[in-house]
Amino acid sequence: NLRHLEALRRSREAMMAAVQAVESEEAALSEEFVLVDLQAAAGFLQDVTGRRSTDELLVHVFSRFCIGK
Repeated sequence: NLRHLEALRRSREAMMAAVQAVESEEAALSEEFVLVDLQAAAGFLQDVTGRRSTDELLVHVFSRFCIGK
């Protein structure tokens, strides 16, 4: 479905960003960027496979939206 295709596209983009960070001249300084990109890619793939847990989903939702009191 379209949601899965979008998640796969975003996962690929995150993986490509990780590759670019590894290949960059500042590779020693960018380890954290590689990890963030790989975690994002894994999260998008988990959206497709349904392996993302409820707690992870809530963290994902609340990190994206500002919910006031």
